[in-house]
Amino acid sequence: MFSAHEKSLYSETVTSLNQIVDREATNLNLKLIEVSQLTKLMQLDHQSLFPLGSSCEQPNGKAEFGVHKNGASYKLNNNGGASVYYSKSTLMGADQNNKAKCSELLDPLLKNIADTNSIITQSYFISHDNMIRIYPFINDTPTQFGPETVFKDYNFYYLADQKHNPSRKTVWTKAYLDLAGLGWMVSAVAPVYYDGKLEGVAGLDVTISTFVDDVLNIKLPWNSSSFIVDREGGILAMTENIELLLDMKELTTQASDSDIKETTHKPEEYNILNANNPEIKKIAKTILSDDGGTYELNLNGENFILKVGIIPETGWRMLTLVNSSIILQPIVGLRTLSNNIGYAAIVVILIFYAGFFLYLVGKSHALARKISSPIEKLSKHTTNLGKSDELMLLDPVGIDEIDQLSKNFNALNVELSKRSEALVQGKVREQFLNKEREYLESLAKFDNLTNLFSRHELNNILEKETQKVKRYQHGLGILLINIDRFKTINDNYGYKVGDNILRKVAQLLKKGSTHDNIVGRWAGDEFLVIYPEIEQDKLMILATKICTHIDSCHFEDIDKLTVSIGCCSHWQSDSSATSIINNANIALLQAKEKGMNQSVVFEPVTQ
Repeated sequence: MFSAHEKSLYSETVTSLNQIVDREATNLNLKLIEVSQLTKLMQLDHQSLFPLGSSCEQPNGKAEFGVHKNGASYKLNNNGGASVYYSKSTLMGADQNNKAKCSELLDPLLKNIADTNSIITQSYFISHDNMIRIYPFINDTPTQFGPETVFKDYNFYYLADQKHNPSRKTVWTKAYLDLAGLGWMVSAVAPVYYDGKLEGVAGLDVTISTFVDDVLNIKLPWNSSSFIVDREGGILAMTENIELLLDMKELTTQASDSDIKETTHKPEEYNILNANNPEIKKIAKTILSDDGGTYELNLNGENFILKVGIIPETGWRMLTLVNSSIILQPIVGLRTLSNNIGYAAIVVILIFYAGFFLYLVGKSHALARKISSPIEKLSKHTTNLGKSDELMLLDPVGIDEIDQLSKNFNALNVELSKRSEALVQGKVREQFLNKEREYLESLAKFDNLTNLFSRHELNNILEKETQKVKRYQHGLGILLINIDRFKTINDNYGYKVGDNILRKVAQLLKKGSTHDNIVGRWAGDEFLVIYPEIEQDKLMILATKICTHIDSCHFEDIDKLTVSIGCCSHWQSDSSATSIINNANIALLQAKEKGMNQSVVFEPVTQ
């Protein structure tokens, strides 16, 4: 039986285990939250791709497409972006070819996310008509995916559709076999809608091996081992020690990828509700229903403590097992040490009294100094413990009791230093995640070349302004500005000169703007200026001034530069952002046909 002090020490050890596991579960939850937020960012970015225009920019250079001998269509060249695959069952028409080409605009974000996050393995967009754009690049996607893969049959697509996900939020899949040959993984997916129609699914993949390498192989005290189960009890990932304790082997190999025709989940025996061990099976339902707790159970004839950590983002559980005998070792050792000290003390007292009179005078002062000096150091270091970054350690002095105190103090000091360092690293990680999140939000809001509002942000602003038109019945005007003969400039002078011209035009438009109007880069060599509450006559005057001003400005490397402008103003309450842009585009084409370097106001056709 343990004494009250020993029971208290055991209880404190278990409490420390609970705190460590809860901390690691929190760290994993933060990583999964980051993946969910990145999936949401992809969802917002991908929605801005639609509707597809007849021409579009390819940020990584020209992409080439062809048909494989098995009938599937795919991207032939690795231009630094994602690979593309179209199932043989999809009839390739103009819309499909245009989608394969224009979705190149998604590649910078797919690449940035997959390359900068350590637990993300793949990023992708899957369209409703069986196209997948996936990064990193796969050299031979038709061979990898086969001739006729129907992505709607797999959980990384259908879990995001209207039937399974009416709220249109990010959802996490169960563990499944990857079509791209990366083994077992889980995915965070979100639907991409346009005009009420499901255009496809944006997703990020995390392999099970990444969970083991990056999360579960963290060095925990007391030789602890962890494994992760989903909200239904399915084992997602486990370490080698857990494999031995549960008498099962993690699935790492699989059949040929071409044999995978639908979602392949782990077998039922990889679920704690069906565990071979009766102790695990008995408490499985409780583990999946409670809010975290600590349990005692017997595995293979040995007593273990099981700590359950909750991962709120996904509803998963992080289960950590530690052998009770390892926790009890310090307590048993403390009892043995205490007994030994007691016996030694009796011997020392007898010897001391036997030679008391012989050594009293000569040794009393030396003994006092020998005892008081280390105690004074221990008192001083204890007072400064935690107040300095310097690691303070005590040297042995030859007195068993004081040396034991010094040893305990040194161990306490080292452990405190480790925990302080871990806390600082956690805060640094959190600050990094905040900076990374701010950077990604900035990428979505501003155009990198001109530092004007991006098309994605312009769509959001224009949508809000059209809602104001409907609510307050006031006017709204836009100018769609296109640089004349910009392709000829790029062909004759190169893309570097073209980029400088885009920056100069952006500066001129921004310099001439006021706090009321909004200026952004719409696409390629096109800019969009939004004027809330403006009359049509004033809108035309502003457009004429812009044409005249740019015509009169000096541009390096070229003799002359002009622009054509399509003007559109609306007061109708039923106007939509799409219709206003389309009308401005019609006016822009009329300006081009009239000889360029001029502006045209859209006039609706009267019956």
